[in-house]
Amino acid sequence: MLKTEIRPYQLKHVQKALRYPGFGFFGEQRSGKTLPSLAVVDQRKPDILVIVCPLKAIKVWRKQIKEHLQIDWKCTIYTVHYEAFSRSKQDRARWRRYYRKWRDQGKTVFTIVDEAHRIKKRGSYQSRMVRSITPYSTWRLALTGTPIAQGREDAWAIFDFIMPGVLGERYDAFENEYLEMGTRRGKGGREYRAIQGYKNDEKFNEIFHRYSARITLREAQREAGRAAYRVRKRVVKVELTPGTRRIYNELSEKLETVVRRRKVNTPMVLTLVSKLQQIVGGYIIHTETLRDEEGLPILTSRGNPKKSKTIIPIGREKIVELVRLLEEYPRRKKLVICVQYRHEIDRIARRLERLGRTYKILAGGIPFDGIFDVDTVILQIRSGEAVDLGDADTYIFYSWNYSYINFEQSRFRILKFTSRQANYIFLVGKDTVDEDIYEAVVQKKNLAELICDKYRRKRESSRRRKVHETVEARRGDRKRTSKASSLSPDRAQTTAR
Repeated sequence: MLKTEIRPYQLKHVQKALRYPGFGFFGEQRSGKTLPSLAVVDQRKPDILVIVCPLKAIKVWRKQIKEHLQIDWKCTIYTVHYEAFSRSKQDRARWRRYYRKWRDQGKTVFTIVDEAHRIKKRGSYQSRMVRSITPYSTWRLALTGTPIAQGREDAWAIFDFIMPGVLGERYDAFENEYLEMGTRRGKGGREYRAIQGYKNDEKFNEIFHRYSARITLREAQREAGRAAYRVRKRVVKVELTPGTRRIYNELSEKLETVVRRRKVNTPMVLTLVSKLQQIVGGYIIHTETLRDEEGLPILTSRGNPKKSKTIIPIGREKIVELVRLLEEYPRRKKLVICVQYRHEIDRIARRLERLGRTYKILAGGIPFDGIFDVDTVILQIRSGEAVDLGDADTYIFYSWNYSYINFEQSRFRILKFTSRQANYIFLVGKDTVDEDIYEAVVQKKNLAELICDKYRRKRESSRRRKVHETVEARRGDRKRTSKASSLSPDRAQTTAR
């Protein structure tokens, strides 16, 4: 029996979900997906309930079940995180045995997949494992606030778990039906298949909305008779000093530079993007292969070269701007600072201590008690799943990556159902890759088109320039040699010298 009254729009979603064996709750974060999911479970009353979710969400699910659902029927509940469900061959085999045994015993099984955007990559272990237990699950629910990040191709794997076959039995059938495919030129001029556009929009949208329910947080607030929250966005441009700008331009244009006697180069486009972003942040992460006395690479037990990582300081422009913002911000009000790299957390923490601000760190490998009883939380962008930081109303993006899903998940950390306003401040290096990444995530533009292609062209231009300079140098050498050989032996020897 459900112990908590659900909102009217949630009730509509529950009634819709009960029509089908599989369904998707795709409401935005904080709009409420857990409670209607438990309402569906209460109506189905399965013998077995399996909840697959991120590790940090296990405690949240157990708390929500205890708070909102009274188990008044015989039911065994399993809450398992993605890694334990699908990481190793042994884990996958064990859970498949469980599902087959439950089927053979005639038990009804309800599987809930939380943060279902994790299974959108159809070739990943997580996606393949979750989809493999679909035939053994009597009922299925997929929960995510970002079902389609940048294209409808993300939907196929999720719907292959929810309702197999509705978007095509296989991905190639889905591709033929809904995607416009073409060719693009990649590295070295090699062609590869790529999505050029979409087709059969009406058919796709009809299927998508039939087997899922979607609501934004603003819509949910209005449905409940509340005023929708407002967003105030502010972009603070950070001017690089001449020294930092020289290093940035050198790496951007020549694809290599020297920082404190260490040569830094970028073999791949995404590496270049990351290195440029690090420079704007004031540091660069330099990785070198460890070598023995004979100069040969030292290998790990798996045969891979061992590498050492060095954090090289470059500038202080962005941290100085952050301190200026913090000095303006009243200490009694709580805020969240988002970063991408671990070393940035340490730098910001030292500054917060000098300013007399209390803080907690929320990052991979660092325990967090979930209590926001300090002035500031420093959040690594990929951390914080199932964590409520809604006591803050200001979110400072110090650095972030180009993943739209990570960005969406991150920005909702300070929102809750009762929020009235959210303030987002972006620290962006002026005339740097920060502007490209900001545009990619804020305007939901494709990274490959916006960033990778831009810097791939830059790499190609740099390569051609180097080839041209080499050819011109060789021509000059040949001309000097030819001129010297046409002179008398004495004069030729003098010219050669």
